[in-house]
Order: sequence, then structure tokens, then C-alpha cells
Amino acid sequence: MSSRKINNSIQQQVRQRTNLWSEHFIWSKDGLKIIGITPTGKATIDKLDLNRERIINIRAADKTINRHPPPEDPISS
Repeated sequence: MSSRKINNSIQQQVRQRTNLWSEHFIWSKDGLKIIGITPTGKATIDKLDLNRERIINIRAADKTINRHPPPEDPISS
């Protein structure tokens, strides 16, 4: 992968203070994986590895006690 492509991915990451989560992401049907719905969302997921196994396991544990996903977040249908 070229350094230009990597740099573009880094620059396109979601900025928490200026972007709304729901503009770039949606939860999978089971609520365990984050799906990028924009190029920026996809780049952020890839760069930060937001669907790695350990995080998915934590989300699953949180789901069993109704602490996940956040009620205001969109879920894939």
C-alpha cells in the first residue's frame, strides 16, 4: 500500500468533536460489530481496528447486561 493511501486513510478518520457517530457508523444486526457507512467511517474502523476479537467479546458481555449497544445508536436492519 502506498504511503499516500495510508495518509489519506488517517486524514479521513472520524473526528469525535465535529462528526456525529450516526453519520459514519451503524451497528451490525447482532450489535457486536461496527459497520462503516461512509469512506471516513470505514477508514476509522480499519485504522483503529474497532472490530477486533477482544472488543467484540467485551460488547457481547455488555449486551448480556443490557449495557450495549447504546440506545440512541442505529442498528442494521
